[in-house]
Amino acid sequence: MGSSPSCSTCSQDTSQAAAEVVQASKQTLPEASEVFGPVTSFQSSVEKDSPTLSRLDKFSRLESLAHLEVDEEVLRGIPLHHTLQVGLGQWSSPKEMSQRKQEALYEKSSPTLHFDIFFSHTWLTTGNRKYVALLFHNGWPVMVTSWILATTVLSILCLTDALPMPFSYQASVLDYRQTCPLGCWVIALTLPVACAALVLSPYCPNKLGKHSICFVDMFSIHQTDSMLRERGIYGIGGCLQRSKELRVLWSPPYFSRLWCIFELAAYRFANPQGKITMAPLFVESVVLTLLVGILAVSAGVWVGAALRSMEEYTVLHILLTSIFSSVPLLGIIHVLRKETRAKRQLLLDLESFSLDRAECLSDFDREFIHSAIDKWYGSAEAFAKYVRGPLRAELLQSNAATVPSAYLMTCVISIESIQVELFLALVKGGAPLKCILAVLVGLMIGPVFYQLSCFKLMLKLAEKFAEPCNAILDLLQTFLIWLTTWFLLVICGSATVTLLSRPNVLPLLLLVLFECLVFLAAFGHLPLRRVCLRSSDRA
Repeated sequence: MGSSPSCSTCSQDTSQAAAEVVQASKQTLPEASEVFGPVTSFQSSVEKDSPTLSRLDKFSRLESLAHLEVDEEVLRGIPLHHTLQVGLGQWSSPKEMSQRKQEALYEKSSPTLHFDIFFSHTWLTTGNRKYVALLFHNGWPVMVTSWILATTVLSILCLTDALPMPFSYQASVLDYRQTCPLGCWVIALTLPVACAALVLSPYCPNKLGKHSICFVDMFSIHQTDSMLRERGIYGIGGCLQRSKELRVLWSPPYFSRLWCIFELAAYRFANPQGKITMAPLFVESVVLTLLVGILAVSAGVWVGAALRSMEEYTVLHILLTSIFSSVPLLGIIHVLRKETRAKRQLLLDLESFSLDRAECLSDFDREFIHSAIDKWYGSAEAFAKYVRGPLRAELLQSNAATVPSAYLMTCVISIESIQVELFLALVKGGAPLKCILAVLVGLMIGPVFYQLSCFKLMLKLAEKFAEPCNAILDLLQTFLIWLTTWFLLVICGSATVTLLSRPNVLPLLLLVLFECLVFLAAFGHLPLRRVCLRSSDRA
């Protein structure tokens, strides 16, 4: 929602469209009943005679406790991808926009009776960060697809001599020893293409016909007409009652805003079985930071591959190349540790939630929200117990605060740019088919899951040691995480290159065993645990 007329800092965080339709039960609140007893059915209060909804002002709503009454005349929604098409600035506070722009955003929405998703967010968090998070969340499949297409096209152009391959690479695969032409187009151009595809993803045809109608405050509430603005703000409960999903774009200030808490309370009461999704903004920030680091490291590896063919290539060149390749990752890990501290803040906010700590500049808004929570949950403390208990478990059960493996796979795929360059070098150099297949399996297909495990393990270590002990140990913690990650990647990469040059069955088996151990360390026993739980459920 936007802010109330007298509470300009109280608002909400946004999130993303849900594909599934959730039938909201209007009877009781099973989980909440364990904390504060049975909850009165909302349906009965709607059926009571009440004033015409379009004339129900904020004072009448407060007096009659009609917080969840639906004012259908002001219900307006917008497809999510439309909010991402214009670019940065649309998720910002109205204070950062001109009156003309606010009116233009409102005109982009259209009347509706229901919402697929209600976005909850706070204007205390910069709008650009929300935009980037939502853009990546929705557009990463398009980004990966464009990378694959660009890689394919550039590979064909290189193999057909439409693009020159001016550098050289000293190949050593099986019994093949030859200097091969090396290109740079795949590693240089796939990133710009993928980024452009990400920005353009809201315009992709596959979005057509798949609109999820969303409530987004800047689009759904008129920000310049005082009457419509008041009806939209204080009718927010009715919008929540008509929403299939509440998506929370969480940032550290979220639980300090009273209106954000009102949205959680109102949605769960009006939709006991409705879907609440926690989508922390730091997740996408972590992935994009990691992606930048991986691309920098890949560029360093390519430089090393090109320098190995120089006659004057010395140990100094090797040292400089190694530093160039690994230093970006060192900085990225330090940033990752800082970003993952937000996860601990999220857990702390839920564990120690208290309604009294929520801020609001308007006494009327505070009375408006507290009266609703007292009616729905019995008391502020009962609601706080519900948030700290059942709601916390619900919000965290989907591992919302964890970087998804699909995101990590996006990062791993970006590493393949350097492997594709080496593969093309062998093909252009006339290497035998068995050597080409060995590189295809040993360097391009085989290491994918191992690299995924390494980055997963790096994120776990960054999260485990996110909090700094002091200024000096803070840097030491980052260095040790970097050293562990660097060692795992280098030892596997070196072993793979050595085995491609001089195949041996026993070292190959040891390498596979080592990679399996790293996978177990990264992903733990969760897959096995899920299998055991399913088996016990069937029994």
